[in-house]
Amino acid sequence: MAAELSLSNPVFKLFAYYSTIVLVKYLLLLPLTALIRTTRKKYSNPEDAKAFGNAKSTEDVKRMGATDSTVERVKRVVQNDIENIYAFMALAPLYVLTAPALNTALWVFRLFTGARVAHTVCYLLSLQPFRGICWIINISINFYMAYCIYQSCAK
Repeated sequence: MAAELSLSNPVFKLFAYYSTIVLVKYLLLLPLTALIRTTRKKYSNPEDAKAFGNAKSTEDVKRMGATDSTVERVKRVVQNDIENIYAFMALAPLYVLTAPALNTALWVFRLFTGARVAHTVCYLLSLQPFRGICWIINISINFYMAYCIYQSCAK
């Protein structure tokens, strides 16, 4: 039976489930960034400083536009998600089409998701080397799926 991208395929259903978790985690970082910017009164645009930070003068706008380490850390988490999740979202459906064993696919998707969530927590809490280990797991899984796709296409 040929693999297909539908919820009747149990491997695709796993992909849909775990990719939704990863994407919701990513989406939750966006309002978190806005919340931290607002509570710390650090805005990336002058009009935001005026509208949300009640900046009255050019000096207020400059002060509110200065970088903040916590805001920058959350932005780096978002950037790291973009670099890893986009690759996962492109590779995983192709991996599903290789008809991997259900248990193997379960662990591939589960490990990627767990490592991505753990990476975010470790990044926000400044936990090394755990953050790096999580990143290595994520990139390894993306390379593993790419290898499986390549092998399947080379047959």
